[in-house]
Amino acid sequence: MLVQLLRLLGFAAFLFTGLVIVAGLALMLFGTLTGRPRLLTVTATAVTAWLACYAVAVLAGPFVTPRRSIAPGEEIAFCGVDCHLHVSVAGISRDSGVALTLRFRSDARVASEYPSHLRIRLIDAAGHEYRPVGGEPLAPLPAGTEYRRDLRFDLPPGAVADRLVATWGDWQDYLVPGPENAMVQRRRAFRVGGAA
Repeated sequence: MLVQLLRLLGFAAFLFTGLVIVAGLALMLFGTLTGRPRLLTVTATAVTAWLACYAVAVLAGPFVTPRRSIAPGEEIAFCGVDCHLHVSVAGISRDSGVALTLRFRSDARVASEYPSHLRIRLIDAAGHEYRPVGGEPLAPLPAGTEYRRDLRFDLPPGAVADRLVATWGDWQDYLVPGPENAMVQRRRAFRVGGAA
């Protein structure tokens, strides 16, 4: 319940910040054109204060969120306005690199989900990140369905796979405060340790 509330507040703050910027610029332009320096100063101060608070909320998220290790088979949810996209690791293969079978599931009733908006990375024990190579692209996921995709990762000799991280991958996902921030999502990872 608290996490859902934080998600809603994060999205609301993101949208409200856009409104604050647009309204602030309009008021500052009005103050400049009409020769009202006090309006210009008050507006600039208020907008700057809001943006400073917003930046603190965005930057603090990864520091106050504890790391969470997720076992293969367990799901993580990705939320927009709702939380209908679920991802889990369904299998691990260690033949010629590391191949992971990911299960994408939607419990939506109407709208499709879009796993292609996710950024998926394998991280080795030294902290190096690897993107999936080749394979079938992630297709839209119709409401109430699921599918599995094999993702292969090429690791250099001696590298040992440690964890798999999946986050939202669009630029705005780094600007939303709260649980849907991509840097906060990096704090949760699937355990795939020992896959070499």
